[in-house]
Amino acid sequence: NYFLDWWEKGRPRDLFKAAVTLGIALSTKLLVLGSLLIFTILIIFYTLTHKVKKGNLVIWLFGYLVISLLVALPWYLLAYVHTGNPFYPMFTGWLERHQMAEAMAFPTWWVDHNFWSYFTSFWQFTFHPDDKLTPIFLAFLPLTFVVLWRLKSLRLVAVYFFLALTFWYFTPPPANRYLLPYLPALTLLTVSVFQIKWPAPLLIKKILYALVIMVTLVSIASRAYANAKFLPVVFGWETKRDFLTKNLPFETSVFYDTD
Repeated sequence: NYFLDWWEKGRPRDLFKAAVTLGIALSTKLLVLGSLLIFTILIIFYTLTHKVKKGNLVIWLFGYLVISLLVALPWYLLAYVHTGNPFYPMFTGWLERHQMAEAMAFPTWWVDHNFWSYFTSFWQFTFHPDDKLTPIFLAFLPLTFVVLWRLKSLRLVAVYFFLALTFWYFTPPPANRYLLPYLPALTLLTVSVFQIKWPAPLLIKKILYALVIMVTLVSIASRAYANAKFLPVVFGWETKRDFLTKNLPFETSVFYDTD
């Protein structure tokens, strides 16, 4: 990671590379603007913790923001030419009608946003009814805090992830797909549990490995069960028409045959 290299070695060229890669990401997904804000906060945090001159902070911030936005500029110009809005569909009312309407389908999203619910968000995205993540992240979380206490090198990754978690927390509707760009950081924090020496290390490693294997087998079994009804169609044992006839909710919906 170029940004991590810059953080550890302080080389401006690494920050330049990080800005270019973020600009490429900005050109593919508007939600990456949240990452732009996160990295801006981290650059400011770096200057505070490393006693950097204020002039360098201005140069780094200005350069990082300008380079990132310049790389994404062609795509924003293309959006402006075709829609009249470089950040389409933002500021068009579309998001308000669709994304916010979807958020309203989760009534507790609005009333439960408080200090306590932020720290229970790990439970929320682990057991979200529509899009579950592996419970390994949640199970390893207490040990991860111990690792961060011992390994200072991982604290930047932790700060980055919890800033990203904050951004995800306030992004309606509550969907785990918005966490996808930040899962590598969480994965790195999770596997770091194996990098330090624990009391009774062999026993703890056996427990952790057993937990990983158990969760993997349960996940494979549950996915197989959920997709079992599609196998006859995939292997040609059942026609698509028969499959749709058995599984479409004709009692509550209306379907049109357009063939």
